Amino acid sequence: MDEKTLIGKIEILGQIKPRKSWVILTKKRILGEERTLPGLFLDGFRVFQGLFFQYRLALASLILILVLGGTFAFAQKSLPGEPLFVIKKITEKSRAVFVAENEKPKVQLELANKRLEDLAKIAQTNDVRKLAPAIDEFQANVSEAAKNLENLRKSNWDRGIGRCL
Repeated sequence: MDEKTLIGKIEILGQIKPRKSWVILTKKRILGEERTLPGLFLDGFRVFQGLFFQYRLALASLILILVLGGTFAFAQKSLPGEPLFVIKKITEKSRAVFVAENEKPKVQLELANKRLEDLAKIAQTNDVRKLAPAIDEFQANVSEAAKNLENLRKSNWDRGIGRCL
């Protein structure tokens, strides 16, 4: 290592600034200042304050995960026509993505059955505002199930096993 490189590295190290709490503590130790009860309390607070700010990102991430998890949990009880129903629908569609092609009609029929149950709940509560979206969702799920069932029948027919269906 040559002299210029060494000087450059020392200059970089010179730019490092110590934490304020360390400077105050070191100053008190060097000067031999008497430690009082309020001073001890403030020193302890500074230590905990430093710990808290180090974990801000983790805490924010944890809160975000909890809020999103709570939103998804509350959305599972929502009905068509409610704001959280969109999230419920997205979670149901994402589950259907991981299903095999020959199982898709079954999953779609289960979703249609859930929409029928939602429709029954809305009819029991006599909530007219939610009735039209519930009927639309039910019809959309039934038509999707029928389309998947027809696709399955065609693919089985093409493979020569459609005569059994």
